Amino acid sequence: MFLINSYAFVVTALPPVEQLLFDVNGDDTSAALLPDGVGDNMTSLLGDFEGDSSILVGTGSSIFNGAVINATYNTPYVPGNLIDGDTNTLWQASELVPQAISIDLGAGVTKVPVKLSIYGSATATDPKNFTFRASPDLITWTTIYTGLNVSWTLAGWKDFTFVNATAYRYFILAINDVQTNSFNPQIFEIAAYE
Repeated sequence: MFLINSYAFVVTALPPVEQLLFDVNGDDTSAALLPDGVGDNMTSLLGDFEGDSSILVGTGSSIFNGAVINATYNTPYVPGNLIDGDTNTLWQASELVPQAISIDLGAGVTKVPVKLSIYGSATATDPKNFTFRASPDLITWTTIYTGLNVSWTLAGWKDFTFVNATAYRYFILAINDVQTNSFNPQIFEIAAYE
């Protein structure tokens, strides 16, 4: 771990992207629903998990507290901003949708989430269609929430509740569309609660 501007960065050996592949829609049809050029697997959606994506230990009261988060980004809008507890900082993807944010709670840590909260800005960059997926082992993935045609009329927190009784270590928020698809996704904060 090392510190930059008071943020604790953790460098981990992440598994190859092939181990992180999952079906965005939970029904094995995602390849047909992805934009041209994404291909049959989810490598493009997941981004370069072994590259220079930001990994930051989160703070705050959500289950993501202490988590490692990863996604592609435009500097200085790093993924760590998503879980820093500050609604004045934001993450911005380095490219258009589809994009994904991965969260690892850490070795030996599992939680049973029943609510996802996203702090949006009520602009063209907020998530419109997305899935929140979870895994205990990076092999078996379960869609625990699907957001369809979500609109953001006001900036602030939007809560998405769901029924779940399973503990998970790994999470992916896959953003399939934003309010206006000619913009890169950006979010100020994400949180999940038991």
